[in-house]
Amino acid sequence: MPIRKDDEVREKANGTTVHVGIHPSKVVITRLKLDKDRKKILERKAKSRQVGKEKGKYKEETIEKMQE
Repeated sequence: MPIRKDDEVREKANGTTVHVGIHPSKVVITRLKLDKDRKKILERKAKSRQVGKEKGKYKEETIEKMQE
């Protein structure tokens, strides 16, 4: 789905103006506006990533304890 911006218009051969779509892969984010809600979301995601690193594969110490 192309990104459309109000400033990006092109004139067709018959004289009408149409909005030009920009492919998302060609877009570079230069400035990101972070309000309080977005900051909370980013903090929550970072916290869940830290918890996810601790979960998962068993370590050798825990396997040895389970076998005893």
